[in-house]
Amino acid sequence: PASVFVIDEAEIDLNMTATNNGSQFDIKNGVVKLPGLAAAVTGMVSVPNGTTLLDLTADTTYDLDVLSRRLFASDSGIALSGQGRDVFKLKGDPSQLTGVLQQGASTNNQDPLQGSGGLKWVSANILGLSVGGGSAQATLENSLLRTTPIECSFNGGQLNAMGQYDIATSRLQLGSGSRVENVQVTPELCRQWLGFVAPMMADAADVNGQLSMRVERFFWDLNAPQNSDVSGQLTIHQASAIPGSSFASLLQVVDLLRKRDATDGYAARSLTLPEQTVPVQVRQGYVIHEGLIMDLAGYRLKSSGAVGLNQQIQVTLDVPLEKGTAATTRSIKVPLRGSVKSPQPDTAALLQNLGAQKLQEKL
Repeated sequence: PASVFVIDEAEIDLNMTATNNGSQFDIKNGVVKLPGLAAAVTGMVSVPNGTTLLDLTADTTYDLDVLSRRLFASDSGIALSGQGRDVFKLKGDPSQLTGVLQQGASTNNQDPLQGSGGLKWVSANILGLSVGGGSAQATLENSLLRTTPIECSFNGGQLNAMGQYDIATSRLQLGSGSRVENVQVTPELCRQWLGFVAPMMADAADVNGQLSMRVERFFWDLNAPQNSDVSGQLTIHQASAIPGSSFASLLQVVDLLRKRDATDGYAARSLTLPEQTVPVQVRQGYVIHEGLIMDLAGYRLKSSGAVGLNQQIQVTLDVPLEKGTAATTRSIKVPLRGSVKSPQPDTAALLQNLGAQKLQEKL
């Protein structure tokens, strides 16, 4: 999400005393006020050999409602709420945050940067998903910001995660075993997240169900998402959806397999994802899945392939020729292309395969 943080108003009052021939400044009763943040600062700033070193303590109060509006663009989909207070500490060479050496410094004698502090929130909203109240303690070592395990409610379920963020490279890492459990399937979750695994549910008008996700590997590059590397297990406890417009193309596939009975109504066109666990990866800009099972109008379909972060689809549907869920049911493979907003099955390939099947049966 784009940052819109701009310091257009501030109040800074630092009572500093110079010592060590002007190479060190002691701060007593310093005050820093920004929109959504106020800190009482004490400590020391020194400039030995032309480099800057910090040793600061800030007793800080914050208002996340104000800060999140400053930190994230209005269309970022991220909002935090809550107020709190904690003591933040920062000691060492601030250039370590960016990994760029200060002029005159060397890698051999460069002082590390260390920090600590905590944050509490009452609620949050991330891309349409609700997050309950929680807290996290964080430590800073050079450019690496690490948190203690975070536990809070997440869209009707539970989030358990431990993260690390590299400020210098804008890369987020989650510890193996980080997970969300029993999350409610909602239209927002389908549109923003699940649609990259099951594109047919991206614009579902009416959905319900629960899912869980356990991370085995998670490296996310915020500057270049196509370089991200994620691996995990998606468990769908149960999910169903009433068709959105993107269902139309998938229903064409089923309609080509049989002539609908007059008794086939709206319910027959609902999509159900039975209980299952599906391996999911994010690699080279694609969300890759294998063996996702879907029940549609009495037919059990299986989906494997990839959906790009640009929402382009490269998926193959294994479509049975008869109704039922038996593994021995004959099937044909139908390429699914287009985009998440407009999936396009290759019906020409389907007709060709159907013709070949009928010819084989006659022979």
